[in-house]
Amino acid sequence: MEINAFEAWNVVLLGHFFRPEERGREVFIGTTPDVLDEIGGHLGGDAGLLRAVKAGPDWKWKNKPSTLESRLLELVERRTNSAKRALGYTDPGKYNAAFVPGGAIERSAPTYLPFLAALARGAAVADSEGYYAALRRDVDLPTTWGSAQMSRTEVAWTDLDNWTKQTLGQFGTFTFRRLGGYQFVGLARSQVMVAARDVTMLYAAFDDLGVMPGKGNAALKLDEILLCIQSERSAFSRGLRQAALDPDYREILIARILDIHGDWTLACPSLQEGARSGENKRARRMNAVKFGISLGSNDDLPWRLAFRIDDGAEPPEIDERTDSGELDADNSGLALWRRRIGGWLYEPPLKDSSELLRSELWRLNTPRGNYLVERPEDPTVLTEGEGERYQLWESGLPEYGGATILFPTCDGVTLSHFQELFPEMRAYSKEDMQGLPPEWTLYRLEACEHLTEMQRSALETSGRAQRLLVLQGGTKDGGQFLHYDLPDIVYRGPRDWRVVVVGREDLRIDDYSDQSPVHPLGKSVPDSVSRRYILPAALEEGGEYKFAVLDADNEHKGGCSLSVQPRNARSEASVNEPASLDRFGRISKTTEGLRGGLPAKLTRLHENGRRGSVVVGQVNRAAVGKPTNMKQLERCTAVLFLDSLSRAGSYSYGGAKARLDRLLSRERADTSPPRVMVDLWRRGYLELERGQDGGIERVHAVPPCAYELPLLADDRHVFGLLGSLSLSQWESVCTESLAWELLRTDFARGESGALPILRLVSNVNTHMLEQRLLSMGIGLLPMQSLAVANWSASEREVRSKILSEAREISESVRFQGLKRFDPLLLRYADTGLEHLCERSGMKDMSVYQFEDSRRKGWKRSFIVTHAGFSFSVDEQWLRWVALSNVARGMKSGPIAYDRKNRYLYVPTHIRFPIVIDRALILCSGGPPIECRFDAWEDGRSVKCGIRRLDTVFFELEESACQGIGTGSWLRYENVPEAVLKSVISKGK
Repeated sequence: MEINAFEAWNVVLLGHFFRPEERGREVFIGTTPDVLDEIGGHLGGDAGLLRAVKAGPDWKWKNKPSTLESRLLELVERRTNSAKRALGYTDPGKYNAAFVPGGAIERSAPTYLPFLAALARGAAVADSEGYYAALRRDVDLPTTWGSAQMSRTEVAWTDLDNWTKQTLGQFGTFTFRRLGGYQFVGLARSQVMVAARDVTMLYAAFDDLGVMPGKGNAALKLDEILLCIQSERSAFSRGLRQAALDPDYREILIARILDIHGDWTLACPSLQEGARSGENKRARRMNAVKFGISLGSNDDLPWRLAFRIDDGAEPPEIDERTDSGELDADNSGLALWRRRIGGWLYEPPLKDSSELLRSELWRLNTPRGNYLVERPEDPTVLTEGEGERYQLWESGLPEYGGATILFPTCDGVTLSHFQELFPEMRAYSKEDMQGLPPEWTLYRLEACEHLTEMQRSALETSGRAQRLLVLQGGTKDGGQFLHYDLPDIVYRGPRDWRVVVVGREDLRIDDYSDQSPVHPLGKSVPDSVSRRYILPAALEEGGEYKFAVLDADNEHKGGCSLSVQPRNARSEASVNEPASLDRFGRISKTTEGLRGGLPAKLTRLHENGRRGSVVVGQVNRAAVGKPTNMKQLERCTAVLFLDSLSRAGSYSYGGAKARLDRLLSRERADTSPPRVMVDLWRRGYLELERGQDGGIERVHAVPPCAYELPLLADDRHVFGLLGSLSLSQWESVCTESLAWELLRTDFARGESGALPILRLVSNVNTHMLEQRLLSMGIGLLPMQSLAVANWSASEREVRSKILSEAREISESVRFQGLKRFDPLLLRYADTGLEHLCERSGMKDMSVYQFEDSRRKGWKRSFIVTHAGFSFSVDEQWLRWVALSNVARGMKSGPIAYDRKNRYLYVPTHIRFPIVIDRALILCSGGPPIECRFDAWEDGRSVKCGIRRLDTVFFELEESACQGIGTGSWLRYENVPEAVLKSVISKGK
């Protein structure tokens, strides 16, 4: 008999919770993830239930589109009314004879239990983000799903209560209850009030109170046990504490405590004996002691010892106290601190730290128990942990960031080997290590992401080196990895083990690194390999994925999960119909936009018959560049990347970054993938697409073209290149020597991997040049600079667009390092979140910048008006809009123009918007050059500006240099006055 996953889960839940053995007892649907893994392992466990709930049963629904609450209502109606049953509806009695109705239809077993199980599970896993946020994430509910929708689920809880009464408690009795002060969430929390960890904590409470096995003896101590649970300092779960404080739950809770006590045998449950609620899975983490050091205190010593004991305690609610203060530990002089994420911290007084280090045995006698701490002997990595005391805990090397290495008993030979292996290690000063034993030393490692496998293996030769499966990189946002920045999989373990995507044989992930660690000191290392896997592009379609490590016998050894948001349909790009920029600098799918440059038709339209006003500059051929060839280009990372982009048509941001990262590492380049992409974007070789929250999502190819520059070299026309050229096109351009010369100028010699400035000096007329280029698949465009500048949106249009598209900011945005743009100083200044809430009566448009928590090193900007928040246009436009409150538009803004040399200057940190920036770059075919702003005396006053030797390109009055003059400036070359006037007009 075929049965879908939802119905199968319903049968499993019925058989587990509503059994004849439960007659006369109250039943709770305690569906924690551990319980679901235990009772439904053959159905995929916890993740399998979530998939089944999302899909639902294979029955037709009356409400379209159906929602979780509407499905619950329909299933209640179908259980009690046969006339309302849809085609294919199957009574659970057909799968389990124990649930045959036996006469009245009202006795039919429910078919909605998986929905209720998911609601109860939400209460078990909810953390500081809240119940509704966790439920929306796990069950794919709408962002608006909340208390109003939750209230409509009461009909199912009430019906379950009725069903157990109509069957006369034959399968146990379910009672409609609410736990705590939450009207609707309390329904779900009442089902999981005794968490798995509570069982172990109750065993410890029995032992502390001197209770012996046997229900009678336990009854004499019930009041004391309840008081222990109710204490704010207790490590019991939030649900159990709430139940202990609620008089309505006293009788039920006493019955549960007596039941748990009946299974107690004066010992913690064995790890092999599974209990119904899965508490033994948590017991593995009990009494885990970690050694650490706290650095950076302001006391007499800059360090102290720290010991962390994890008890698996549940984090408190946001509105509860997260620090229970200090408690004196028994006989040890240690201070006890309650941790926000569970467990306890112990720190000895500074005066006792050194003595404890010198003692032969580290034994902690604390109110939580007695613990024996193992002294570190080999070099130990201490990575940064959470907390105000800057604690460092014993662990493996992190993938990113810094780490401290402790050498407790390292002899001189061993230390010298490590110093050779890690030449970048920085030793702490003797003052910093004052009080440590003489033989102990501390060293600091920065940027662990640059360590080699040999360096890592030297510090990870213990069991920590076996990393079954880790997600590395990527960007986490609201619990999900975004589709444009997928992480890699990192695996270290035996050679014959492999990594698979569970349930997806069509998704094969191949590693691109396979290295065996070799210990530099000749010590033995495990027969293991280190592998890094790039996730396949197919994952970008979105969904829930489970990765697993399988051994040679296909037995599961470890794994991790990944949730990928579906790719936005707007982000799809066709190779035949490339994406283009609109006038505001955003991606548009029309053919009328900016695709590197403007199409010939738009170019002629926006020149407005003014081409003759563009005065063409005259230079000699040597000033344009030096001849180049394919051999010099084929090793360039940017050239190789454009070749792959031309074939793919478009990449997700993460895919493009990963490909560039591999190319740059092969070349050992000293630049970053984002920097290469942004440079190619500004010069028109590709287009970047930003999402609604301002983050880059996709990288699009651009049709390759040559375009005329307002420049003559020895009376010959000069052309620039743009678009995503393939290697064959680059080679054709290089080998064609009769029609033109390909000249090269290295604008960034210090950054290997960047694309040099490439220009064509034509030897033939325009018609013949066009024919030669078209045969290579390269178009020919008219002069671009003036047309693009005319076509760009103006400041007035930008302001209107911002106001029309303002909205409340997404919950996914994390405001790290929030700063506010000061238009007087042209700088971002630190600010507080309170500014974002003060919008009433606001007339100005304030620009803010923050660090993107999803991508390391990236900063993003948004604008705040009386209408709300907006990421709607190019980030650079936002600063020019803010500047208009001080200096109206660009006409009086921080712009300087050298008419003699046709140089246009602008401060680096406010740079032009992308479309105007592109127009200026298309004047010379190369990016702007960074110049240093100087100050000098001319004998009478102080002058400020930019000069080289005795040549002054422009100068400003000293009084006007506050903000405007500081820092470096960008110099756009070969800018005609007609283009300058068009750019200035955009500020009006």
